[in-house]
Amino acid sequence: MNLGKVEPRPAHDRPRPRPWSAPPQAQAQAGAQPLAVRPVPSLPVPPPYLAYTSQYDFYPRASGKGNAVAYLQRRYGLAPAQCVALFDDDNDLPMARRCEGGQLLPGLTSKSVARAALEHPEWKVAERAGQGVFAIEELLEALLAQARSEGRAAGALGTPGEAAAAEGLVLPREA
Repeated sequence: MNLGKVEPRPAHDRPRPRPWSAPPQAQAQAGAQPLAVRPVPSLPVPPPYLAYTSQYDFYPRASGKGNAVAYLQRRYGLAPAQCVALFDDDNDLPMARRCEGGQLLPGLTSKSVARAALEHPEWKVAERAGQGVFAIEELLEALLAQARSEGRAAGALGTPGEAAAAEGLVLPREA
């Protein structure tokens, strides 16, 4: 970017020293004449509600995770009992309430999530709650075991590999 040559202003037109310009002594030591300095507009300090975006979410009424789940349920013809929610934050609560097949909590990240978990004893909180990926793995393993047992009880094929083979898919071997 070429800004062109900056010409010093005549002495009578020079601005008074400002806090953002070098003092005249420093300019004289550098052998330069004082230049006209335009203040750079500073960015406004963000209000506290924007400083920590994980604490506040703003979105139109028609958006949000609960409405997204409702849309997906309609789109794919799923009943709420066929849907499971894995969640951990306040903005996930509307989504969790739309999924009647199970609510899985890898951690209780806020007082409102903990309160909702107490109000819904059927919600599953991981024994390793708060341990990140270990809590998530625990919940997903339990969900997979439940799906397999329900599938076997209903006469479905017992393993993902058998189910995939029936559909003509090839899956990597399970560990």
